Amino acid sequence: MTEDLRISMIQSHIIWEDREENLGYYGELLRRVSGRTDLAVLPETFTTGFSMDVERQADTMDGQTIPTIKEWAKKYKLAVAGSFIARDNGKFYNRAFFITPEGEEYYYDKRLYVNVFS
Repeated sequence: MTEDLRISMIQSHIIWEDREENLGYYGELLRRVSGRTDLAVLPETFTTGFSMDVERQADTMDGQTIPTIKEWAKKYKLAVAGSFIARDNGKFYNRAFFITPEGEEYYYDKRLYVNVFS
């Protein structure tokens, strides 16, 4: 890393409730900024959008989302921050992440989704 911190805000459209397409799309955007940024910040819930269908859209920590982000961070030599809908112990969260190229991981549960209709 240089002595200046280079941050890229990756703000773009999200393909509604399509994790696989969004991971492919945002992976390409990160490839384009690799070598020119130290930290890429992705949109909130970038894999699905702000879906309220959390039971169907949530991903586990060992599902598709987090391993893919870890791979991007290492491959493109940049830290990645953002959030996704997470399932953990039967509960659902808007989980923020910060993953470094060295493999360090930091998480924060921004919000617990609750079913207001039950």
